[in-house]
Amino acid sequence: MLGTHGKELLNQSDSLRELILRKALPRNECRLATFEVFSTHFLSQLTGSFWSEIEFELQEGNPGKIETMIVDGQSDFGITYIPIPHSELDHIEISKIEMGTFTLKGAFKGVATKDLPFVVPIHPVGGSPNRMEGLDGWLDCSFHRKIVHRVALLESALELVRLGRVAGYFPVFIVDLYNKKFGSKLQLEKRKNHTEKCITPVYLIKRKRTPESKMMRELAKAIRRLK
Repeated sequence: MLGTHGKELLNQSDSLRELILRKALPRNECRLATFEVFSTHFLSQLTGSFWSEIEFELQEGNPGKIETMIVDGQSDFGITYIPIPHSELDHIEISKIEMGTFTLKGAFKGVATKDLPFVVPIHPVGGSPNRMEGLDGWLDCSFHRKIVHRVALLESALELVRLGRVAGYFPVFIVDLYNKKFGSKLQLEKRKNHTEKCITPVYLIKRKRTPESKMMRELAKAIRRLK
């Protein structure tokens, strides 16, 4: 049982946290938490006069950690396609993106998708209601992949696929951006899906007490441009 002093400290901690969460968000500041799929490839969408006047702070975090950063007041918003429910947060579906299995063009000819060697994220995901296994968005109800490499970074996974060593499961918009940067010999091609079409929702995360704002609408518009 906590003594009187312990209860006072807890109350002071709660009061400080409430003060941080109630602090008005400056019009020229946006603190965003997300993971590499969006942190690496999302910034190019923040264009126009609105974003030219914004002080932008981007924080990396895995699903679950993103939610914690928003609840604790370290971030104002989050972007994810792997929502981890929290009683203090809203996960607002704002877009959908297509996912797919990709290999280096011409690699693994005649090999069925289910027989391909894969690179996957090293960090598993727990607590997601959409049953995704890891940061790449692979559903645990899909076939069991032959995993030969595990990496921490999306760019590392893309490099291994570019070398023709493995297949990777990526958002289609990322591979489209990648293919625009590299010559014909290093193009990645989409393999036949293990399901008819792999579509996943993208969510904007906010605290329940945070009212809708122009910042939220501009973030949503930028995310929708990723298609």
